[in-house]
Amino acid sequence: MDDETLSSERKIVTRSEARASGLKRYFPGSMCPRGHIAERTTSNGECVVCSRSRCVNNVRKWREAAKAADIEGYRAKRAAEARRRYEKSAQHINAVQKAWLARNAEKRRSTMRSWRVANADKVAAYDAKWKAENPDRFKEKVKRRSARRRGRKVAAEGSFTAADISALFDDQGGLCAGCFEPLTPRYEIDHVIPLARGGSNWPSNLQLLCRSCNARKWAFTMSEWNERRTASPPGAFPRSRNANHQCREELQAQPPHDHA
Repeated sequence: MDDETLSSERKIVTRSEARASGLKRYFPGSMCPRGHIAERTTSNGECVVCSRSRCVNNVRKWREAAKAADIEGYRAKRAAEARRRYEKSAQHINAVQKAWLARNAEKRRSTMRSWRVANADKVAAYDAKWKAENPDRFKEKVKRRSARRRGRKVAAEGSFTAADISALFDDQGGLCAGCFEPLTPRYEIDHVIPLARGGSNWPSNLQLLCRSCNARKWAFTMSEWNERRTASPPGAFPRSRNANHQCREELQAQPPHDHA
């Protein structure tokens, strides 16, 4: 819409009429000294476009001066302002972000994959640095990836996140679900009903075991394993994955597990 059309559609109001009516702005229908046909402020007669431009320029100049005088202080102040704005409306921002991600999940995954391929060197450097600085978290990440990969291989239903594993650790009180000894950072994610027996990858089918218990449980369900432990004399139960091959014939002879 051009200025002539704008001026013809707007009602002309003089500054004196605006003052008499208590209006904060008025529209004279003529150009300001800089060529804008726009409303003007009743208090000083300034064009609102010129006023906005002046404010933006003043803020830009102030920021450049502050940045030049104290770059670190300027950055800290800007970061604090950003945090305050976020905290003020964090709930709304999170809700909007979650809604967008739900609507654009595949688009986001595709974008992230493309970016990682285009920035492979940068990604590799960051991953190596993060791995060196967070060895324990990296081990947990490997465990989650391994469990998800095994689930995909058998087309198991369900998925889980790092938060699910953290909640599971808290629910178990940091103890192994098999021997009830404190879990070390080398704990393993186990499926109560094994994936090979039709178990799912949902958090409800997961538990945390120490490496020894996970090796002994092998491809048994938790109830089967508990029955075998109860019936076996001390030291008779297999202690490694290699020793578990002696149980293969038993499992093959059993009917399919009903986990409905």
